[in-house]
Amino acid sequence: MDYAKKLGNAWLFLIISGILFSSISGANEVQPPTPLKGIFEFTGELEPVLYIDVKRVYGFTSEGKQELRELRAQGYSCQSLPRQTYRCLEQFKTTTLPEKMERKSLGVLESVSSLEFYDVEGDVSLETDGESYKMWRVHRSVSIANFHYENYEMSWTSSISKLTLRAEGQPTFYFNMDGPNTINRQISVSRTLDKNHFQIYIVRGIYYRSCFNAHESGCE
Repeated sequence: MDYAKKLGNAWLFLIISGILFSSISGANEVQPPTPLKGIFEFTGELEPVLYIDVKRVYGFTSEGKQELRELRAQGYSCQSLPRQTYRCLEQFKTTTLPEKMERKSLGVLESVSSLEFYDVEGDVSLETDGESYKMWRVHRSVSIANFHYENYEMSWTSSISKLTLRAEGQPTFYFNMDGPNTINRQISVSRTLDKNHFQIYIVRGIYYRSCFNAHESGCE
């Protein structure tokens, strides 16, 4: 079972969105992006961001009531569920990964190990022009795994820039842009500690530009 789903997709989305967009400001000053080109590869480098500790507590027992008080005192947010049950969670920053979480992260990221942005003529059109958020569509193609996209989105603010690949009938991929030669993909993996306790790790996989085009010497 995917224990991240126990947390609730909507709640988890809000948590991860908060990580990505915690300091957005001044996007009206952002300049149009330069289209990417070349091959970006995941080389196995992982960057742990945080983990979310999730506990289920039974509030109808004296032990459960005591645990609920202790968790709230420690800063956990506790959501009331049916039958006097509570789901409590808290976020913790981390720079390390348990071995199982590392293996899981590598498995997810290595399945999409490279992206190729084609250096062809194509316009960059402004699709969303808000005060705190702007999004451009780059009309150039990109390939990832066994999928091909005719265009991609680049959304920028003063504090973060994102890359999105989406097309009807194909999976959507999200990346953060760290610079002209580096992007990262943020994923979540989970582990079960016992039937009432699991953890969700937020991890970034780093992709480096290895070639400016697929025909360079040394590129295959």
